[in-house]
Formats: sequence, structure tokens, C-alpha cells
Amino acid sequence: MTLKHLYIKLRYSIIFLFFLIIFIMGCCISIMPIKQWADIAVGKSIYDLIALATPYEKKVGWREYSIPNGNRVFVQPMRKNCEIHWEVDKDGFILRYTFHGSGCK
Repeated sequence: MTLKHLYIKLRYSIIFLFFLIIFIMGCCISIMPIKQWADIAVGKSIYDLIALATPYEKKVGWREYSIPNGNRVFVQPMRKNCEIHWEVDKDGFILRYTFHGSGCK
């Protein structure tokens, strides 16, 4: 085997290992559970969440309704059969949330 063949073989082996490592790292990245993500959002502005809407949320659309205590509830569609109902004060800050739907588990 010539030096050129060894170089080519080594080069392809390094490229293969590089892509294998990238693939394995991509599979190991964890996604934050929905409850933990919602806990972090309490106290923040609802308008920040709306600004970061995913394509699914934009397609389905957010809803809003008022409740007797003067606050509003924004309904965020997370995925099929899962919505988060964010209770928001008059200034737009999230006070609490509830999950609705069987897909939120």
C-alpha cells in the first residue's frame, strides 16, 4: 500500500469518526421536561413567550380569555392534545399555569 492510499484511508476514517461523534452527541442532548420549562416561565412576561412561538404554536394560534379575578389566561398550544393555560396579571406577568390535555404527560 502506498503512502497516498494510507493518507486517503486515514482521512476517511477521521471524517467518519467526526460524524459519528457528532451523531452520538446529538442523541445524548436532553430536552427539558415541560413542567420544568413552565416553572421557569412563571414571573416572566407572557409577551416574551408569545414572541418565541414555535411554528406549531403559530399554526394553531394562541387564545386568550378573561377570568373573574381580573386576570387573563393565555392558552399556549404545546403539541397535539397539550395546552398550557398561563394566568397573567394586568401587567402581563405570568402568575401560574395549568396543563390541559392528555399529551402533556
